[in-house]
Amino acid sequence: MLVPGGVLFLTVPAFPSLWSYFDEASHHVRRYRLEELSQRLAQAGFKVETTSYYMMSIFPLVWMQRKLAPRRLQAKGTQSEQDAHDRTVDDLRIVPVANQVLVACLGLEARWLKSGRRLPFGTSLLALGRKPS
Repeated sequence: MLVPGGVLFLTVPAFPSLWSYFDEASHHVRRYRLEELSQRLAQAGFKVETTSYYMMSIFPLVWMQRKLAPRRLQAKGTQSEQDAHDRTVDDLRIVPVANQVLVACLGLEARWLKSGRRLPFGTSLLALGRKPS
């Protein structure tokens, strides 16, 4: 549906190993690796102009939380859709100081990406593709 020469800006979750209740509550279908996303865009006929991971600053926290989550879910015996939703809402709760730190970190990442550089890892991927004219 994109016009010839049109631009697609895409963000998707990264790293299949980070799959969790958060993805289920967000109705994600999969998590991608950078190379996979680039290949899929190219196969769909897009000229891939740039790709990068982002949200690198929270990766360590998310990775640790995802590695601990299955144990907590098993211990509590909770794996329902409602439980996933409730946990996700709790994860998205705004904590003012933490939110300010996150805004500052993501601002640095945005400036880094705007300068044309890529991030080596992150919880999400972004891609810019162009439909050929």
